[in-house]
Amino acid sequence: HPMPVYFGKLRELGVEPEKVQILTLFRDPLHHIVSVYHYWREAGNPDEPKVQAAKQLSFPEFVVKYVGEKPGGRAFQKPLCVNDQLPPNLHILRLEGWRADLDRLNFPWGPQLQLPHLNMTEHEAPITYHNAQTIQLIRQRYSWVYDSGFYPDPLPLAASLPKE
Repeated sequence: HPMPVYFGKLRELGVEPEKVQILTLFRDPLHHIVSVYHYWREAGNPDEPKVQAAKQLSFPEFVVKYVGEKPGGRAFQKPLCVNDQLPPNLHILRLEGWRADLDRLNFPWGPQLQLPHLNMTEHEAPITYHNAQTIQLIRQRYSWVYDSGFYPDPLPLAASLPKE
């Protein structure tokens, strides 16, 4: 859900959203799309068109349809915004290094926080699914994540892979 929905729920509970620390996790978009693809193929609702696409298409075809048809660049940013701005009390952690990211925030409750991470699907290393086109499409769709420095820009990697 978009952040304004959560802020509304907090207010319904009598909590001022601006007075709480909010954590969210990002996953490297190259990994995220591979996981989405496999999850939808294995456990997605077969009545949903996006799940049907995952089940019927190869990974590169799926990326063209699922990622390429959604222009923008703010895929992770937009749902986090309130009045088109990221809340100052929002802290973004990278799934792959969440503990180190959290430790840098120095919250007194940080050391007690546990995050059991279970991958719902098994698949090969994400890079084995990508080609230059899929990386370029993902880079474009998730540009804010890369431009903000959460993850290294994947475009140099795309240059070393087949086009399709």
